[in-house]
Amino acid sequence: MMGKFSLSTLAAGLSVMCANALAAPIALPAGPAFFEFRIQEQFSKSNDINNAANPGRGGIVEGIWGVMEITRLSVGTVQSPSGSQISGPGATIFTSGQNGGNQILAIYYGILNNPGTAPDTTQGGVLDFYWWDNNNQNISSPFSAADLARRGQGGSRSGNAEGAYQGVSCAANNNAGCYFLARFDFTSGADVNSQVNTMISPAGTQNFSSYLSVGSGVMGYWSAALDSDFFTLNPNNQRCGDPGVSCVSANDMRTAGDFTRLGAENWDIANTDIIGLGKTGTSTAFVVPEPTSLILLGLGVALIGVSRTERRARR
Repeated sequence: MMGKFSLSTLAAGLSVMCANALAAPIALPAGPAFFEFRIQEQFSKSNDINNAANPGRGGIVEGIWGVMEITRLSVGTVQSPSGSQISGPGATIFTSGQNGGNQILAIYYGILNNPGTAPDTTQGGVLDFYWWDNNNQNISSPFSAADLARRGQGGSRSGNAEGAYQGVSCAANNNAGCYFLARFDFTSGADVNSQVNTMISPAGTQNFSSYLSVGSGVMGYWSAALDSDFFTLNPNNQRCGDPGVSCVSANDMRTAGDFTRLGAENWDIANTDIIGLGKTGTSTAFVVPEPTSLILLGLGVALIGVSRTERRARR
């Protein structure tokens, strides 16, 4: 009887834990992950986004900010040499709008453009990811000029207005069904000639690339799982942290994509150098096992062990 009671208790506990997990963002499976995204942003080479014609939120100096929708998340494949890149897509893990409206959305901000001619490079920047149980943001459909007023509204996990965009971000518990996933800091590495530049758009191209690392200041549902330090090499496959190498430490995410003006002109600001851009691209990351996954795995093993013990006892 005691063995049966223990087995039932473990099974009930495991069931409750699994049911609770369904009420929160999906758990990322361990291993290589491949994100596909689309973006709408504002760009100002002179870092003039927070001027009188286009008021900023929080008074920061800024050259780039934007909102992002993850259109699909899938299993990736680690490329050789390990630590350099992850390719994809493989089996689908998530698609935007699944289950009647699940979405992964993000806002990035605080990015400064460096002066001078191409290649265009930047410094700084933050990227905040959010999970929505039910939302209908469609960033492939260009936002209107009126949508600029959504910035600074709706709350943000950081508490700063520049990190808020209504319908994309949320403060802790201020939106039903909205959860903060993770914060990333833009880091060095993509520009192999600099240890401070965080993003690069090569001369004569309409593409961009960057590296990011999980920020330790604000933790979310996915922060621990994505804090892998997987990218130990820069684009030239030089080891991060070695003398003179562009990435000063290993990174957690690698991003690349293309940009266009088509359809994003609604975010232009007249009589300034502030323009709207549309972007599509991919991000890659390596997911480490989450503590809750390990607990569930342990419970599962314990459950199997108790079941086998019961069977032996009945013989």
